[in-house]
Amino acid sequence: MHRAPVNKTVNQGVVVYFTCEANGIPSPALRWEFNGNPLPVWASVSSNGEVLTISSATQQTIGRYTCIAENNQGAVMAHAYLNVKGKMVRKQKGGKVC
Repeated sequence: MHRAPVNKTVNQGVVVYFTCEANGIPSPALRWEFNGNPLPVWASVSSNGEVLTISSATQQTIGRYTCIAENNQGAVMAHAYLNVKGKMVRKQKGGKVC
């Protein structure tokens, strides 16, 4: 892997980008997985496969993202984890949420 994705901790609702680059002969094709499965509909990948975008980080998007680079010589993988901080909620007396 030339550039592996890195772990991220973000606030809920932000856009998240993971980047992955690989070199090889022949040039490897890149693909991504989420927790060992195909990407869900809320994740998209750039046309060259190098950038995975999550349009809005939620509790559902927490997990392991894997970049896989493959060519006829084999495959290599790199993992990154996404953690999402929940929204802060304050409560006043009487249980009213502010």
